[in-house]
Amino acid sequence: MRQFTKFKANLEYDDKFIYSYGTAVAEINSFLNQFTRMEWDVEGKTASPTTTKHINYAASELNLKEFYPFELACEHWILKPQSMQVSVQINDGYGGTKNSTDYKDISRSFYVVGQRQHLRDYFRYMMKNHAWQLRDSFDEPLTKSMEKIYNDGEYSKNSDGSNCAIITSNEL
Repeated sequence: MRQFTKFKANLEYDDKFIYSYGTAVAEINSFLNQFTRMEWDVEGKTASPTTTKHINYAASELNLKEFYPFELACEHWILKPQSMQVSVQINDGYGGTKNSTDYKDISRSFYVVGQRQHLRDYFRYMMKNHAWQLRDSFDEPLTKSMEKIYNDGEYSKNSDGSNCAIITSNEL
């Protein structure tokens, strides 16, 4: 366990958690530089101004942003480039044509709307079961039309059980 310069006696952390008075109060995701507040109960108390102060101080010192798992969000996922072989006819140089093979770009990009935790879980599922690889991913502003598609349930439940709407640019 490591300590901070302030609150040495009552605030500690390790690679996975922030501890206030020995109780784990926040989970750390150092890969994403994020933390998630945890539910805790010590002798009937489930919240305290001191614990809040501890978490906020630790997050600031460790340069962590808070992750809100149930917040509705939109991410733009850009998959790594993909191509497929296609038959083409090319000029043979003698006034005729001949068959050849070329590659067609079939790279995909789409928006995924859902609760932040569902977005994370869905991506893990797609990575594990379908070897998805992202070239890039970033937050997008959640538009009214995206929110409507999500709220109206105009999408099928994903095979991992999460409720994320996959939206292509054509649907907006």
